[in-house]
Amino acid sequence: MAQFDVVQVSPDGTVVVAGRTAPGSQVELVVDGEVIATADTNRNGEFVFVPDVQLLPGVRELSIAVQSPDVPDRRTASRTVVVLIPDREMLAARVAEPTESLPSEAPIALLVDEQGETVGVIQPSPSMAEPDTVLSLTTVTFDEDGYASITGGGEAGQKVTVYLDNEATGSTIIGENGYWTVRTQHPLAKTGSYKVRIDQTAPDDDTVTERIVTTLIRAGGKLIPAAATVVTVVKGNTLWGISRRHYGRGILYTLIYDSNSYQIADPHWIYPGQKFLIPERN
Repeated sequence: MAQFDVVQVSPDGTVVVAGRTAPGSQVELVVDGEVIATADTNRNGEFVFVPDVQLLPGVRELSIAVQSPDVPDRRTASRTVVVLIPDREMLAARVAEPTESLPSEAPIALLVDEQGETVGVIQPSPSMAEPDTVLSLTTVTFDEDGYASITGGGEAGQKVTVYLDNEATGSTIIGENGYWTVRTQHPLAKTGSYKVRIDQTAPDDDTVTERIVTTLIRAGGKLIPAAATVVTVVKGNTLWGISRRHYGRGILYTLIYDSNSYQIADPHWIYPGQKFLIPERN
C-alpha cells in the first residue's frame, strides 16, 4: 500500500509530496476529496508530486489513491496527512501588520491513521541543517510498535547513516529523487530524549561530507525539538496569548501548536491542566 515519505507545504500553499507504493502503479494525490495531480511510480515504486495547484489556507486533508497493475480496484492509502495552513491575510489584519512582514512559518502537517490518531509529524526542518547543506531531516513517524521511520533529503546516490545517542540505528542509499528513509533497529521509548546524528558519505567511503546533529524528544508519539520550556494551561489561556507572552507575537502560536499537536485536537480549544512544550524561536 502507498505511504507518504515527504510532505512539504510552504506558507503560500505550494506543496511537494513524495512516497512509495508498488512499482508500475498510477498514483493520485487527493486533497479534500478532489484529485489534484497524478503520477506514475518509477521502477523502485517511488513517486513525486509537484502540483500546479496551491492549497488554500485552513485545514486540508491529503490522501493517496493507487491503481496497481495487479489489482483492478483503485485503493486509498490507510494513512492520510492533515495540513494546517495559517491564513496570513487574516493574521495580518488581526495584528495590523502588512502580510509581507509576517514570519514565514511552515504549515503544520500531521500523519493520521485510519482511527484519526496522530502517528507522526511531517514538516520541513530548515533549523536542523546549515543553509548550504543538501542533507536534511524532514519527517519522523512511528508505527504501532514504536519503531521510527526517519526521512529526509540529500544528494542522490550518497549513503546516509542515522545515529541515536551515538549508536548507528540504520543506513541507506539516497534515492534518485533525492529522498531517503531509515527505520530504527529498535523501538523508541514512549517518552525520552535522543541525540540524533545523521551523516552523509559516499557509498564506499566513510568520510563524512554532510552532517546534521540535533536533540529530539519523543512525546505523545512524535519527536520534537528538545530546546523548549513547559507551561501549564490555566483558565482563560489561549495559544495566541501564550505565544504573545513567550515570543512577543501571537501569530507565532503555530510553533506551540506544532510541538503539542498530539494533545491539541483544535488550536482554538485548550484546557486547564494541559502542559505544553514551548520551543525556542529560531
